[in-house]
Amino acid sequence: MVAQLKDKKQYISGSPQWTEGGALQQLRRGEPDSTAALAVRQAGTEKTCEMTRPDRRIRALDASA
Repeated sequence: MVAQLKDKKQYISGSPQWTEGGALQQLRRGEPDSTAALAVRQAGTEKTCEMTRPDRRIRALDASA
């Protein structure tokens, strides 16, 4: 994930905060129906959460309907 974030940041111009935020947004979006996982470590305990990204693409209306 660190390598992916670094790769995304190189294509975004702006302050360090702006490039970091933009890169994180791109990683968060991902492909519809793909899985995203987040691991959080606190006080020696690690918890992982996984979710399937929703398909939020806008579809064209069928004019024949």
